[in-house]
This record gives sequence, C-alpha cells and structure tokens, in this order.
Amino acid sequence: MNTEIQNELLKSEMSKDISRRRLKKHLKEYTTDNSLFLVLHLNHFLQQEKNEPHKIKKALKVFFKSIDNEVFSKKSNKQLRRYVMIENLKKIGITHIQTAIEIPQHLNSVALKKIIKRNLNDQIVKLEHITNIYDHDGLIDYNTKDIHYFEKNAFAFDEVNSYKFA
Repeated sequence: MNTEIQNELLKSEMSKDISRRRLKKHLKEYTTDNSLFLVLHLNHFLQQEKNEPHKIKKALKVFFKSIDNEVFSKKSNKQLRRYVMIENLKKIGITHIQTAIEIPQHLNSVALKKIIKRNLNDQIVKLEHITNIYDHDGLIDYNTKDIHYFEKNAFAFDEVNSYKFA
C-alpha cells in the first residue's frame, strides 16, 4: 500500500474518531444520574423512511410529548431530560431508536417504565429493551460504537426530541 493511500485511510479514521468524541461530549450534557435506557422500534411504514428522518422525528415528538404530559401534566410545558439517537442499519434494513430518559424525582423507574409502555402507539410499536443506567460513559460508548461503520446520515442525534435543562 502506498503512502498516499495510507495517509488518506489515517485521515479518515482520525476524522471518525474526532466525530465520535464530539458526539460523546455532546451526549454527556443530556444524561442524568437517574435515567432509563430504551431501544424502540418503529412500525413498518416508518422503518422504510430512511431518506425522510423528519417523519420519524415527528412520530417521536408525539410519543415523547405523551410521556411528558403523563409524567407532569398536559398544561405543563415540562419535559424529561433525554437524548435520542436514530440509528439506521441499512445493511439489515432496520431503523431503531436509542434513548436515555431521566427518571423524575416524583417517580421511580417502575412507574416511568409503565408510563412509557402505556404510550407506545401505532408508530412507535415496540419497546425492545429498557433498563436503568448505572454507567453513563459505558452507555455513551455503546451509543457511538458503530459510528465508524455507518453510511452518511445513518446515525443521527435527534436534536428535535432531545432535551436538556438550560
């Protein structure tokens, strides 16, 4: 392999690593010590929306708003702190959502899990995994582990549905 090709490969890997570190730093702003980690699956129609992530984001907005309304109240504008990652695994044709969501002080994890399950709808159809978070750095590593293998726009931080306190 000639030096020019090696340099290009090295630059590419360094760029991916810098992107991963930036994303990790960014995600830390959205996590709390008392959170749940969820993996959500979309209905078949939204699974096919690979080129139109705004439809996925819109469906997620409705889902998270219904959770926020049940946790706080419909009249309140309060939101649970959370980050949302949309992961599009093109090789196997699956788009799924990974999110960390805070457990508010007035609820425990069991109560919040019940609220989340009650608010699954015809677009956010399946809760594949839900667990308490004890290792935020490990979780963020997990969320960014495959960033090197994704095609452009296949792995996206969803700024519309993520929320952190000001």
